[in-house]
Order: sequence, then structure tokens, then C-alpha cells
Amino acid sequence: KTAEGEPGLTYLKKRGLGADIVKGYGIGLAPQAWSALGNHLTKRKFSKEELVEAGLIIKSAKGHYDRFRSRLIFPIADTRGRTIAFGGRVLDSGQPKYMNSPETPTYHKSSTLYGLHLAKNDIIREGSVVIVEGYTDVLALAQAGVPNVVATLGTAFTGEHVELLKRFANRAILVFDADAAGTKAAESASAYMSEFRPPKMKALRDFEGRGVESGIDVRVVVLPDNLDPADYIANHSVDSFREMLDDAEPFYDFYLTSELEKYTISETQEKEKAALAGLKFIATLDPITHEEYIGKVAQKLGLDARVLAVRFRSLLGKSTPRRGAAIKTLLDPQEKTERTFLHLIMKYPRLRSNLLADIGGDYFVSPAHAKLLAVLKGIGAGKFDTKTLDDLDNSLKAKATEVYLTEAEYEEENLAKYFEDISLSLKDFYYKRQISKLKRELESPTARRDQMRYDALFAELIELEAKRRDLR
Repeated sequence: KTAEGEPGLTYLKKRGLGADIVKGYGIGLAPQAWSALGNHLTKRKFSKEELVEAGLIIKSAKGHYDRFRSRLIFPIADTRGRTIAFGGRVLDSGQPKYMNSPETPTYHKSSTLYGLHLAKNDIIREGSVVIVEGYTDVLALAQAGVPNVVATLGTAFTGEHVELLKRFANRAILVFDADAAGTKAAESASAYMSEFRPPKMKALRDFEGRGVESGIDVRVVVLPDNLDPADYIANHSVDSFREMLDDAEPFYDFYLTSELEKYTISETQEKEKAALAGLKFIATLDPITHEEYIGKVAQKLGLDARVLAVRFRSLLGKSTPRRGAAIKTLLDPQEKTERTFLHLIMKYPRLRSNLLADIGGDYFVSPAHAKLLAVLKGIGAGKFDTKTLDDLDNSLKAKATEVYLTEAEYEEENLAKYFEDISLSLKDFYYKRQISKLKRELESPTARRDQMRYDALFAELIELEAKRRDLR
């Protein structure tokens, strides 16, 4: 209502915000003068030390000055409506665009939500809370008819926020701004939710634990067309916004997708990294959800869920159930060696050139492994990627995925020596089988009656035994 406040009123009108909503949220303007607020409050018998502690003024070498000057002011209140901090927005091109009160004895941004004191009754009535990023987003949505809205204060949505909201809501819907540069929404989410990113995952565990305890169902909406909530509601109906809220994606589904989309899953090695990232994420969740989310990772990456489940149990360090033992624990040494050999030449094309010439399908007891060897010989030094998988029938595709995800105990710097040892083991198994076969034939009545055949078999046996000795 003053000349000095006119620029603030003009800005709010441009944002489509009316007098009632501005008054209801107590929006004001800090004057341009350096010490207007400090001087006013010292006259009211507040000491400078108290004002510094409250975050209202700043002490410098030259004296004290107001923290907020020439800024639109958004009061931040606790759940009882008591003002505990302020947010300020510049009205010109100055920086920083937004400035908030510092942490004080009464204000902790990670456990405070803007507008909660005004929204709490509507949140209780709706049973849900809409969580946005900006002050004006809260005002615009409340004015449009979405009064159960609050904003975080420059932090991610944390377990402390869940703890705060559990008295009021059973569902929390996070509304993300679409990325202005057209980047995937997952990247915006990763920046917004940096506290939840692997490998630490501390805040995610905390978030999930408190969420389960309180029964809050956390979901996510990503707005289209590079619009923030205030811009969206200015250009679309409130009904369309409510429809997006109704269709909000479960938080863990959204986060899992955002993690997997960081990888180029058309490349086999990238797909393996994506699978591992997904499994590490799942390991932080409630065990009752593990099977469900392993299935979702498998579906998104085009992998066999049973194979991923085995890998997941290995990741957790748990023993494999009897039903899956054929995949892992009951593999005989020969089949385990075959699998490891194929895993290595599948993952590292450079290993194929030297040793494939004298290793054929008859070195493998598993027909599926022999088929995979033929496939790998066919692509030569090329990558074993999604295109290669797509050319296989479903059973061989599942076997190839299983082999690729096999855990091999080696370090990159020792790869050549490890591969040599595995190759020698594969040949040793082959020679042992052939030697046993020849010995059985030599003991047969047919061979004993045919001296020439017996001599040929015996010479072959001596040659194979010599080859086997040379492996050592």
C-alpha cells in the first residue's frame, strides 16, 4: 500500500496472485535501506546479538546491516502459525534470486515446510499433501483451489518431513518442475533428491523407514512443457492438475526409473551396470518389496527376473534357496568353468582372438553353452550387445543374460592371467572327459578284438594325456 511496496505488488500481479492470497500468506516487502529493520527492532529493545542469532541482521567488519533488502518477503511459520524465518526474492536481476533465513534455534529447514500452518486443515480433509519447490508455487496452487499444498525450503523431501506430516496426511505427492533445457525428468529428480542417491542411501533408508511407520504413501508428478507449478496452473485447468495428482507415480518406482535411465541399456556392459545399480537400490527397501522390484528391474532391462534374484541374493550375502541352487550352488566345477569362460569372452571381446581357435563346442557339457560359444565366434571381436541378444531365441537369450551376469572373482589388472587359468581349466576338463571315454573304449570287447583299432585308441590316449600334462 506504499510507494516503496509498489514493485512487489506489480510482481505479484504479474504472477496472477490476488490480494486475498497475498494477505492470507502475509507477503510483504523489505525496503531497500541497509538498516531499516535492524534500526526498527533495536528501538523495540531487541539487542543486535539477538537479531543476529535470529538471522534478521548480519554482522560485518563495518557494522550491522539487514539480511533482507529490496526483496519480496515470504514469512515462514511453524505448524502453530508462529513466524520462525523468512524467504526473500529479488524483484530485479540481482543475485541470489532467493535468500532464506539461516538455521537458528527455532528454524531448521530440513524439518520445516512452507505454508503448512495454513494448509494443515485442508491436508487432513483431503488425506494428502502436495509438495512443491517454490513459494509462489504454493500461492498459485492454493489460489487455484489446491489448498493442501506446501513447499520444501531448499532441501530434498526427507524423513524429517515425513515425520512432520504423518499427523496430517496418508499420502504425499512431490511435484517436480520440468527441466527447462528439456533434460529427462530423472536428472532433475537426481539433483532435487541428492540425499537419496546411492551408494550412501542413508536418507533414503530413513525416509523409507519413517514412511512405512507413518503409513504415508509418497508419490511423484513431473510437470510437462518446461512449466513450474505456478506457470502450469496459469495455463491449464485445475482439474488437469488434479488428474496428474491422481495418476502420480509411486516414489520408489520413479526413483528406480531415474537410476536406470542413467545407463545406455542397448550396450550390454551398461545394462549390467544398470542392473547392479537397480539391485543396490532395492537392497535399501523393505524386504517384502524385493521380489516386486526385482521384477520391475528385469522388465525395464529385458532380463530374466530369476537370474536377477540370484544376483541379488549374492549381493546381500545370503544363501541361495534350494529352488535356485541349480543356477548357482549346485553347479558342478565343469559347468561353472564353462559359465565363467563364456562370461569373460562375452564381456571382453579382446579375449576371443587368441584362444577360441582351438576351443570348440565339444569342450562344453552344456548344449546351451556350446551354442553361445558359436554365437560369440560368429561376432568375432564385436560387442555382445542387445542386438545380439535380440537375434537369439528366448531360452538362449535367458541363458546368455544369466551367463553375462555371472559373478567372476577377478580384478581388472589380473584379467589376462585369470582368463588363462579359466581356459586351461576348461581344456583340462575336456581332456579328462576324452581320456575317460578312451579308457572305456579300450576296455570294451570290440576294441580288444580289433588290434589295429586298439592301437589307434591307445596312441590317441597317450597323446591326450601328454596334452593334459602340458597344461600344467
